[in-house]
Amino acid sequence: MSAVELAGLRKSYADVTVLDDFSLRANQGELVTLLGPSGCGKTTTLRCIAGLERAERGEIRIGERLVACPERRVFLPPNRRDIGMVFQSYALWPHMTVFGNVAYPLRVRRRDRRERQRAVMEILAMVGMDSYAHRPVTELSGGQQQRVALARAMVARPAVLLFDEPLSNLDAKLRRSMRREIRDAHDRSGGTSIYVTHDQEEAITLSDRVVVIRGGKIQQVGTPKEIYTKPATRFVADFIGFENLLTATVSEARDGSTAVKLMSGAGPVWTSKGITRAPGTEVVLAARADELEIG
Repeated sequence: MSAVELAGLRKSYADVTVLDDFSLRANQGELVTLLGPSGCGKTTTLRCIAGLERAERGEIRIGERLVACPERRVFLPPNRRDIGMVFQSYALWPHMTVFGNVAYPLRVRRRDRRERQRAVMEILAMVGMDSYAHRPVTELSGGQQQRVALARAMVARPAVLLFDEPLSNLDAKLRRSMRREIRDAHDRSGGTSIYVTHDQEEAITLSDRVVVIRGGKIQQVGTPKEIYTKPATRFVADFIGFENLLTATVSEARDGSTAVKLMSGAGPVWTSKGITRAPGTEVVLAARADELEIG
């Protein structure tokens, strides 16, 4: 089992609290995306899971193992957590070849030389980089370097894959191509993946579930469809791309539809999906332009 569970995580830098009572579970086989604006705590969460940061409070479990708990003085270093991580900056060794970079996790684990050779060439073929095995990484394009970073994270077949905004340095066309590569890599691994991004399209197209974060707190957890069509808060609706956010008051419910009156006095506006609120309740009406009809 490679589920990842965070319970009551708190992390601060000086007097700034980045994560506050943060709890989340990514189930075995899921690809869960942490989505939010810069500074919301998503990368800090990932680094705590990886063991690159220490939280002041809370627990982190990977599978059945407790890997971090300050209260119980438990902290497993990154090399004992059975994780692979793809960084935004790729973090490849510039003095090594493609083969050397990808083989490094297996060398650290003291794998047999023949096993390393087989495993590295298999994973490079999987990401379409086997013909570049002996080329210095400094001679590769950005997209090629990202493929090498992905291969390095996967080569030891870790229980958990972590992705820290890995596509932000690539152009739009290459990002779309690499999304498919990452989703395929996750599906092949059979493990759990946690992906960090501020790109809504990336989160919607890649994920099994999306976690929207603001100020170190979770605003909503749901499937991409739930996040896209049923935002739980005004912040989520605005961040996920609703163009029209209007304060209104519920006035009537009938035949599965709900009528609201806008604060300007205009209305009633009927919503086909219904709002489960009592008449007189103040709500926020969120709608995309292509969902509006004038009757």
